[in-house]
Amino acid sequence: QSTWDTTVMSESQCRQNYDKRCEDLVNKQIGVHLTAEYTYIALGTYYDQDDVALQGFSKYFHEMASRDRGRAQQWIKFQNQRGGRLIFSTIPQPKTAGTSECLASMEAALALERLTNSSLLKLQAMASDCADPHLSDFVEDEFLHEQVEKIKQLGDYCTQLRLVAEGLGEYLFDKETLSE
Repeated sequence: QSTWDTTVMSESQCRQNYDKRCEDLVNKQIGVHLTAEYTYIALGTYYDQDDVALQGFSKYFHEMASRDRGRAQQWIKFQNQRGGRLIFSTIPQPKTAGTSECLASMEAALALERLTNSSLLKLQAMASDCADPHLSDFVEDEFLHEQVEKIKQLGDYCTQLRLVAEGLGEYLFDKETLSE
């Protein structure tokens, strides 16, 4: 039997007051962040192509990917600290890769961030139901405030992109807003 066999896992000696339902949702949250990272990498790479060449969009989406990778790593560390076991899920191919409209990309990012927020709220509710203040505080202190700010920023970006024309308007948005 391999040491990497995840089908047979022993109970952690440091596990205390960590409900299996919370552990499962933490694993799901890790998957949400890794899926977001993968999607943002695809978008950032698309905008970096020579026939698209919108460097502000590329930089923005690559920064979003890095942010979500860091968040996944925070959850992985949390899972280990609490005595949970990591179960990684399959990451689907991004549906937004290769879109030629800047507004569609920002709307996809907004939908992804709203999904992430919804997942975090479910996790916090489960932590509350399971009387797990450590998990509840971790969700609130480390993620929720920043998530609400990111949703607001993306909502503003979507509104601004609706106000500008494709082509020159998107180019100026890229230079003036995202390249700051």
